[in-house]
Amino acid sequence: SLCQSNQEFNRYNNILIIEMLRIKFFFSVLGLVLLGVKSGFCGKIQEPTCFIIEKSPKGFLNNNFYYHDIALVGHPIHFFDDTVKIYIQEPIFLLHANEFQTPYLIYPYEKIHVKFETSGEVYMYIPNNEQRTFELNFFLEIVKKTGNLSYAFKIAPFVKKISTSKQLSTFEQYIFKTKKERLGLLRTYLNRNLISLSFSNIAYNSINSVAFNDSLKLYTVNIRYLKNAGILTKRIDEKKKTMSLINLMHFRYSLEALNGLLSICIENSNPNLKNADRRELRNFILNNFQGEYQEYLLFKMIFNDLNSYAKVEDRDIKAFYESCSVLD
Repeated sequence: SLCQSNQEFNRYNNILIIEMLRIKFFFSVLGLVLLGVKSGFCGKIQEPTCFIIEKSPKGFLNNNFYYHDIALVGHPIHFFDDTVKIYIQEPIFLLHANEFQTPYLIYPYEKIHVKFETSGEVYMYIPNNEQRTFELNFFLEIVKKTGNLSYAFKIAPFVKKISTSKQLSTFEQYIFKTKKERLGLLRTYLNRNLISLSFSNIAYNSINSVAFNDSLKLYTVNIRYLKNAGILTKRIDEKKKTMSLINLMHFRYSLEALNGLLSICIENSNPNLKNADRRELRNFILNNFQGEYQEYLLFKMIFNDLNSYAKVEDRDIKAFYESCSVLD
């Protein structure tokens, strides 16, 4: 019948949409451009970002780097040859996979020279471009002067168990003081014209996002204490207000901060929600987040399902399109 044919057509159309979404998201995993599936994939192969290795490192482990795409999927990079190429269409933070997790802000299509110092540090530069050379090593200086922006192989000094409000305040002040010092360095370098305004905006956002997420890590470790003291909800409400002042950028630190906020909101509201039906999680996001924050979390939720080959219902895809324009 005509009705049955329409139903079959709609179902077939939804299947195509799901497969198109899966393809687009996997392109994101590969580090390529993520475009709106409604307009179709029309990207093309671009010039790579090249890393020219001037002197190979002595230790094999010092060669390892990685970066995250918009879905926070990690991509390992190994500097094993004279020249290493990666394909990116947006700036990324390339992190050195060592105890310091030093980030280097990389732009598409650049040709970056890499020196491995005897001290173990990695120095990057672009010949005849002093500003970009300074920008490339800006976070190297930040880490040397103020400590890690992120942690992988050692425990953050502020992630400690507490039993008093004074201890909580001490660690919060530590996080705030570190952020203030980093922003001070950023302003100094900007005023001296050592960095560009566009780079400064990304660095400013990242420094604020790091401090934001560091506080969330402190709260997560001490969530039982905060609940018993009756201050967890207040702290989360304060973080929601602070988040509204931090623009959501498609960089590791900004996206991690938003995902961290979602995690602690769920933990405070209903820990069982982490394993709940996806529609319940979607409703939670819709009720607790707004604007670009809401849209990104909806995108991340459906990406996680597609990336793990979980079953995604047609109605979930439809609801995603009705409430989310992040892929437009």
